[in-house]
Amino acid sequence: MRYLLFLSFLLFSSCTYNEIEPPTDTISPTDTVFIDTCITEPNFQTCIVEIIQNNCIGCHDDYDEYNILIDKIENRDLLNRVKTDMPPQTQGLGNYQIEILENWISNGYKNN
Repeated sequence: MRYLLFLSFLLFSSCTYNEIEPPTDTISPTDTVFIDTCITEPNFQTCIVEIIQNNCIGCHDDYDEYNILIDKIENRDLLNRVKTDMPPQTQGLGNYQIEILENWISNGYKNN
């Protein structure tokens, strides 16, 4: 009987509640102004560096340098990689982040 009580105690005391992490594409209301501005008028220093630092630095430590990032865009098809499988440890960039990158590239990827 003691053995059964002990096993029951272990079973019920070992259960824990784990919170589900919110999706990375969730945007708080304070971020929407920043995101709207970056989608319509993306610039390297404010918008692109933010995306790179939050998603790429760690594996690609030099991507926040403008010239290196431009080389990856022009010679290594960076945008397609980001759309399909980067960053690999997450579900990828959010749709709004990809849209910011696309707009920045289509506007001539200026270093501003």
